[in-house]
Amino acid sequence: MRSRFRFLPVLALLAPLTLSQHAFAQPADDPGDEEGETIVPTDEGDDEPPPDDKQPDDKKPDDKKPDDKKPAGGGDDSGYDLEEYSDEEMGETDLSEKPEAGKGALTGTVRDTKYEEPLVEAEVEVVGTGTKVFTDVNGQFRLDLKPGTYTIRIAYDAHYTQRLDGIVITGGKIAKLDIKLRPDEKAVETFVVETKADTSGLAGLTLTRQRSAAMGDSVGRGEISKTPDKDAAQAAQRVVGATIVDGRFVYVRGLGDRYANAQLNGAPLPSPEPDRQAVPLDLFPSLVLESLTIAKTFTPDKPGDFAGGSVRIKTRDLPEEFLFKASLGVGFNTQATFHDRLSYRGSNTDWLGFDGGTRQLPDIPDYKLSRTTRKPDGEFITQDELTANGRKINSFMSAQEKFTLPSHSASVVVGKTWKLGQEQKLGLVGSLNYSRSWEVIEDRIRRKFDYNDTEERLDLLADLREQSGKEKVRWGAFGTLTYQISRNHKITLTGLRSQSSDDTARVLQGFFETRQAILTSTRLQFISRVLNFGQLQGEHTFEDANRGLLEWNLSLAKAFREEPDTRDTVYKGQPDGSVVYIDGSESGSHFYADQSETSIGAGIDYTQPLSEDQESAKVKFGGLVSTRDREFDSRRFAFRRRPGSPDDSFVCESWRLDCPDKLFTQDNIGDVIQLDETTFDNDAYTAGLDVYAAYVMSDTALTDWFRVIVGERIEITRQNISSFDPFSPDDRAVSTDLKSTDMLPSLGLVFDTSKKTKLRFSATRTLARPQLRELAPFTFSNYFGGYSEAGNPDLKLTKITNLDARFEWYPTLEEIVATSVFYKYFKDPIEQTVQSAGDDGLYTYQNSESAKLVGFEVEGRKSLGFLSKSLSDFSAVANATIGISTVTLSDANDFSTSRERPLSNQPPFTINAAIDYSSKDNGIKARLLYNVIGKQIVAVGFEGLPDVYQQPRHQLDFVVAKDFGEHLELKFSAANLLNSPFRRTQGKGDDDESVMDEYTTGMDFSIGAGYTY
Repeated sequence: MRSRFRFLPVLALLAPLTLSQHAFAQPADDPGDEEGETIVPTDEGDDEPPPDDKQPDDKKPDDKKPDDKKPAGGGDDSGYDLEEYSDEEMGETDLSEKPEAGKGALTGTVRDTKYEEPLVEAEVEVVGTGTKVFTDVNGQFRLDLKPGTYTIRIAYDAHYTQRLDGIVITGGKIAKLDIKLRPDEKAVETFVVETKADTSGLAGLTLTRQRSAAMGDSVGRGEISKTPDKDAAQAAQRVVGATIVDGRFVYVRGLGDRYANAQLNGAPLPSPEPDRQAVPLDLFPSLVLESLTIAKTFTPDKPGDFAGGSVRIKTRDLPEEFLFKASLGVGFNTQATFHDRLSYRGSNTDWLGFDGGTRQLPDIPDYKLSRTTRKPDGEFITQDELTANGRKINSFMSAQEKFTLPSHSASVVVGKTWKLGQEQKLGLVGSLNYSRSWEVIEDRIRRKFDYNDTEERLDLLADLREQSGKEKVRWGAFGTLTYQISRNHKITLTGLRSQSSDDTARVLQGFFETRQAILTSTRLQFISRVLNFGQLQGEHTFEDANRGLLEWNLSLAKAFREEPDTRDTVYKGQPDGSVVYIDGSESGSHFYADQSETSIGAGIDYTQPLSEDQESAKVKFGGLVSTRDREFDSRRFAFRRRPGSPDDSFVCESWRLDCPDKLFTQDNIGDVIQLDETTFDNDAYTAGLDVYAAYVMSDTALTDWFRVIVGERIEITRQNISSFDPFSPDDRAVSTDLKSTDMLPSLGLVFDTSKKTKLRFSATRTLARPQLRELAPFTFSNYFGGYSEAGNPDLKLTKITNLDARFEWYPTLEEIVATSVFYKYFKDPIEQTVQSAGDDGLYTYQNSESAKLVGFEVEGRKSLGFLSKSLSDFSAVANATIGISTVTLSDANDFSTSRERPLSNQPPFTINAAIDYSSKDNGIKARLLYNVIGKQIVAVGFEGLPDVYQQPRHQLDFVVAKDFGEHLELKFSAANLLNSPFRRTQGKGDDDESVMDEYTTGMDFSIGAGYTY
């Protein structure tokens, strides 16, 4: 007979929720005269309940008579000791939510009599109605029933079943019944696992956090479903200690994306932003998430390339029931919507995030097109060839004004599980999401300074004002297909495609000191990014080996970045008010760049419990191989004035957006202006990053209150870059190889100081690798007159020593208060530098000698019901991080202006605070979120030029959602309500004279509707 009852299997390694050893009782002699309803699993058939008068000893009919019992809630005639929830208990858990109209509720906890442990996934059935529920990870259950008298049956594997008659439910009342089941010492060992406990709820994730080997926090599907969050980025705002930047990227403990990594279902996840370490979390709709965890400490079974936090995304695999949700939204921006914006003539597929061919590099020769170079056959390039190819490249160079529509978005999520017979299941979850928005910036301040070492002061080289318009398109497709072969074996295939683009038109105007003139420049730029990611993974549990767990994964990713035909023109103002075209390589220019990247990964992990009590001791070992190859190629062109050409084609009576249209005509190519290729010698490069890792660790409970997690990981890094002339790749190649073998040890100590408190200590070593773009010597400029940017092929890995201590207090399974102290030592930290170089200036990267960071963190999540019963629907989430860092510089070859300063991109404080409201009665969910990050260095000043500081910016967001019936939800959000400026200064002071970049983006308001089946 196959048992109908559920049993909790082994969950993820870092948060197992398993039964204690007593649940695996061995067969023994016949129970003899033991009274009670005994359920013994057999090979087939259904359980047959024994006669109703058979009760366990602690529930004999003779001992408990209905007439002798206190009524439930003080007013019913139940035959059992039912209690109504007190005011103090109200609001602590979902058990206290008011019953539905016309119903009452029965809630309680099911425990084991021998060990006093909550029984997870115990079945609580209302006999004769078909209604049944299963207890959660805290052994709790809730039944909402119409008023009446019921018989309740409670069953659990290897325990005696109880049947309780005469349970009276009163309308509008919440009755509580705590139940204890006795272990059946004679139960057989074999039973069938039908499902696992739900760990996506707040209580389950809190237990997961308590039992985790690493310090961190999570938000799960159960909690996300109660919020208006539509994607993982919004959900991550609810993770204590996380800060979301640009609405997409997560920073932890104030450390930037350099010190974070991301994993999808246990495997490293590449970023669709090829020049960033961080993964944009808005790729993942909230409905496809099982949980999102941010770990703040390292354990050897995870990649060691982080110091701030590791973002671990787990997606749903087997939906319990059919899943369908579709949503639509529109948005209003106070600076953009219904305003005119700068734009230009583009492609008819721009709304899909890719160019339809309008901007693509035309069919031209693959040798350098310049009068000063020879073709491969040794002949000089003729004027006719330059004219013909120039007409192919020539395109519209002028910006236009266009009306800006409201932003809009749409998404759909579908999921279903099919039972294939026996224990086999097939589950599918898929999603599509799309968004299109616009950004308008007016009067952005752009300044450039130079250090005058003679007079020891800053000179203003350029004082510009920028007007810009940007169209942003984001869409993605995500899907998982899971095949459960049996209860112990599962294979999952995951696919992801991300497509994004930024289409920008920009006009800058201002005074240039070195040219003693007012210049006006126009830039038209389109950048598209694509990520295709596929992952195959398996999970296999071996019953005969104490439920040993084997996990493996294979992944393949292809990323592309295209920048087709970025165009610049520059005009110089004249005393009479006219403007004249500047003849130079930076004007009348066309830039084409293509970047492709392939990543392949494979990992395997095996966990072996050393006894049937799987929590007492286990070892884990495994390895990871990851390869990453990038190819980058670019070409630069400019139209130069032909000697003797007439002046009138280069002059406009006054500056207008369409001034370039007068010059850049097909008839003028070859006669008035001619093509000249200006591609640099290092405008192409190939790069690779290969990582080979292996680890072993143990997790041992030495006593009931003391746990030790210890292990070591070895990571072998092979990183290389070769830059070369695109036309002579073998002649001028410059190669750099970075090789390193690193031992990354980890020691964690966990003390259970009480049932609700824990004390954790952790000592680990991690690392941070240079990004491939940071190694490439390729040079580019974000705008005319701005600083150039280039990589540094001499960068080294950063080695990091981490010490952490944390005290955690869990007042309830839905609340936490924690304080942490941490220390980090960085060897060779990588920092961006800004160097004064006359009229140009340069952003690049360098290794400082070392840095130290000491930090304190306090975090909490608390229901406000303890203040007043009227606040039971409100909760507060807050965290604050204080960090004090210092950098040690090399006296020999470090030319930093500030000899004593903090580590770059490390703010002195970070504060996140939120108030949440959720009411089941009125179907309203809301959140008010505040964030501020302290003043921080974003670029280190060199040779007298002060450091560049990002000044604090206060952010306030609000979102509210309302349910209308069971299927429809309306949502309103207001973001950036303070509209604080983004402000960078040359130097620490926050005065107007030192501002080098300042702008606002406007307030965003949106309304959306979602339908859930």
